[in-house]
Amino acid sequence: MSPEVAMERVAIAVLWHAGKFLIGRRSPGDFLAGLWEFPGGKISSGETSSAAAVRECKEETGLDVVVIGTCKECTHCYRSSAKKGEPAEAVPLELHLSFLACRPLDLTQPITSPFCWVAAEQLSSLEFPAANRAVLAQLIRADFVERFWGDGS
Repeated sequence: MSPEVAMERVAIAVLWHAGKFLIGRRSPGDFLAGLWEFPGGKISSGETSSAAAVRECKEETGLDVVVIGTCKECTHCYRSSAKKGEPAEAVPLELHLSFLACRPLDLTQPITSPFCWVAAEQLSSLEFPAANRAVLAQLIRADFVERFWGDGS
């Protein structure tokens, strides 16, 4: 009997300012541990992807943000290890990801670790989850960044 595929909706806040993106490294013991990520997480029932991105960004980074557009929508299927208390077999996990371009409302707010600003040209040298590949290819293009963030001010 094959395991049932779990579908999760995920909102991801993509923040850019002055040539840098806000990213953090996933903690040891977490799913996809050690990989770099943009702030984000599960969309709650009845919540919009924009509201989830704003909420998750505040919870994870301490920053208040505003959503300014959608960078990318995609689905990706991972084979994750089972949750604690469940059998140790791999469980298919299908994600519907909404990558949302966001602008920080106050750049004087302190950022919560492990998140930090990283130069756009460094993104390609860092290891991100496979589901991020398509959006990362877009983010390194100056015309794509200009469309959402303009001059970064």
